[in-house]
Amino acid sequence: MPSFDPQPGNVLFLIVSGCKGALHTADRCEQLVAAGHRVNVITTPTAAGWVDSARIEAVTGWPPRSEMRTPAEPTFEPYANAVLASPVSLNTLTKWADGHADNLAVGLLCEALGMGIPITAEVQLSPAFAAHPATAAAINRLRSCGVQVQQCDGGAPLPESLSHTAL
Repeated sequence: MPSFDPQPGNVLFLIVSGCKGALHTADRCEQLVAAGHRVNVITTPTAAGWVDSARIEAVTGWPPRSEMRTPAEPTFEPYANAVLASPVSLNTLTKWADGHADNLAVGLLCEALGMGIPITAEVQLSPAFAAHPATAAAINRLRSCGVQVQQCDGGAPLPESLSHTAL
């Protein structure tokens, strides 16, 4: 069963990686809800312990999820119409670009990409991770698939060769 609805709507999956920006997820949810979105937060296993789960549930109406569901569990409802991945770590970025769906968050990113769901990714990297050759390759691959990739507040600038490239 898919987790997404390709029809336009206001349901947004906020995918959160284990980066410093994960600490501000509840604030981001408040902004997104105020802008008219229904937000469902999905974290990587690392980020799961970094977010304020009680506050996120109070704001969105849903607890954050980080565990893969069993085949007997229902998929997310309502289905999402768009994805905001923020912040995105190097680990999530490179696994996603290569199609390694080894956790719920990356699995949903891979599913959304395969279904053509609109995705914005805000990458938050240290200067060393931003300079790693895997970074440019992953960003180029995701952009070539239509993902809107940008620098997240608090992250190092993306590699110069990418900062002005729209694929």
